[in-house]
Amino acid sequence: MSIRNSVSAEAILDILTAPSTDSQQELQKRKNGIFSFLKPNAKANAFLKGLSNSELFDALESMAIIKKWSRNKQVFRLDNDFVHELLNTEEVFYEKDSWKFLPYQLFYLDIEDCPEYCEMFSCQGIFVYVHNLFEDGKEKVVIRIYRVNQDMFIKDMFELGNVSDQLGFCNLSDTKEEIYLSNGEEKKITSNIRGLMTMVVQILNYLSSVQPDIEENPQTKKTYRKPAPHTEPKNKYSEIQKWDVGVRFGAAFRAWKKEQESTVPKETSGTQHSRHGKVRPHCRKAHWSHFWYGSGENKVRRAKWLSECFVGVRTEEMPAVIHKIETEQKGEVK
Repeated sequence: MSIRNSVSAEAILDILTAPSTDSQQELQKRKNGIFSFLKPNAKANAFLKGLSNSELFDALESMAIIKKWSRNKQVFRLDNDFVHELLNTEEVFYEKDSWKFLPYQLFYLDIEDCPEYCEMFSCQGIFVYVHNLFEDGKEKVVIRIYRVNQDMFIKDMFELGNVSDQLGFCNLSDTKEEIYLSNGEEKKITSNIRGLMTMVVQILNYLSSVQPDIEENPQTKKTYRKPAPHTEPKNKYSEIQKWDVGVRFGAAFRAWKKEQESTVPKETSGTQHSRHGKVRPHCRKAHWSHFWYGSGENKVRRAKWLSECFVGVRTEEMPAVIHKIETEQKGEVK
């Protein structure tokens, strides 16, 4: 393999996902080969020239992830009201092997419709990459998160043991000051890292749960064309497939809100019609339940988010059809 091939996206990802059989010395040797090729060129680049080896590899890692995503551009667009409800669910957990049921291991979370979370996490969207590794004979789950907006790309990484457990993220701060480069200038932002991790975990739990509320976005349903196998992406809009998450709850909530605004008299708009008015649609305590599926050695315990117990919602207010995502081999990007 030539040294140019050794700095390809595949080579970077091989290092990130290296099994425990690869020694640290071997991994470092491969990294050094990458640096020996890139360092001379990096010195001539305004963005890269001031980066340490570690920072340079983080930048390369980000580029490799984008390259991998470009081969299967999957986007999950989050409904704002649904996200609020999901994050109000008290239990935050990880169920062993549950994320192996994710439709895709690498995808983009579109949170532009959630302005509160855009501000909280200092981004407009999040690339999420989940993979499993073995270390010292134990399996762990690695979550790589890449927050993006118009001028920055910030990486976060978290590791969990592949065992069922409650998650509290007590070691993570509510606020974290971060520095990033934009056009060669340092900029500071403040982000809620604990909130970020909580949202990502709950979304991962939801997307891998039984019967999630997801339907293909009407726009990309018309435009999406699945790329032919083993072909390089052409970076066309038609390569993007977008999925709307939480459409049923969001539609019900907004229908209720619109009706309330149209029925409350102007002179009494400051009062609540709780006695005779329509009850706000809500779930009787949204929560996670866990069920066993399969039999024998194939029996697995999977989560299901229960939010179907609506109060004050007519059935015609709900979208009639929820489309399941159809993927090959759990949607892993080839």
